[in-house]
Amino acid sequence: MADRFPVLLVDDGELDDVRDCLLAIGADFAHLRGGAVPAHLDPPRDLFVTSTRHANLARPWPRTAPDRPVRIAVVGEDSGTLRATLRRLGYTYLVRRPVHPVALRLLLLHALYRGDERRSAPRVPLGYPVAAKIGMRRRDALLVDLSESGFRILLGEPVAVDAKITIQVPSELCGDDHFVLPGRVVRCVPDRSSPVDGSHAVAVRFGELEESARSLLQEALEMHRLGGPAEPEPPLDPPLPPPLVDGDEPPPRLIRRVEPSRDGTARGEARRLPHTPAA
Repeated sequence: MADRFPVLLVDDGELDDVRDCLLAIGADFAHLRGGAVPAHLDPPRDLFVTSTRHANLARPWPRTAPDRPVRIAVVGEDSGTLRATLRRLGYTYLVRRPVHPVALRLLLLHALYRGDERRSAPRVPLGYPVAAKIGMRRRDALLVDLSESGFRILLGEPVAVDAKITIQVPSELCGDDHFVLPGRVVRCVPDRSSPVDGSHAVAVRFGELEESARSLLQEALEMHRLGGPAEPEPPLDPPLPPPLVDGDEPPPRLIRRVEPSRDGTARGEARRLPHTPAA
């Protein structure tokens, strides 16, 4: 275990944004690219990030703790077949481009966090523009994560704790008509990671949701937790589809969670990751 890198990134040059994000958060990682990628790899200790082309490297790795690293696949397209295959390979998240840098950073921090999970409801990292209503004002915001108990957004201005806030969730998030989610602000802190989208991270806790809103919320969360009951599972592992080629229409930004299957690395000197609390 001592010779494992905590994080392994494998690509053909298309995941520079992931590399830059890992550098920015101070992660200790190995990066293998193109012709330097061998046919077989030992699993990393904590996290494996790769493109669709190299996703099969994880096939022989353990899929249960403590030897199962978190696995993230970054892809240019999304389908039921692809999600089912990634689930069989033990992947936890599918990141579909284009992905917002704030959502990517939060996902990587969450994947590397090794403390006790303090949230009763797991988050789904996102990256959707939404309209936020605070009092009589409407503001543009970025929805960066969502759970059964609340959400987090980025705003350009601070918001008082305990203020009432409502966001209008776009239809792209759940494949249905847009809907609203009300709540109260429980935390507002400066966030300089994405000045264009907002300089304050605002955490909101839901109050009592109407049955229709709760149903649509569950639908939205289910669409982003891959491997649920609605996901078709083929009898055999199909080959992973090729990535999009230049000129193809990119789908909306999205990070999906893949429920792990039931059933961790390039070699080098590993250094201890900083214990970063969940954001």
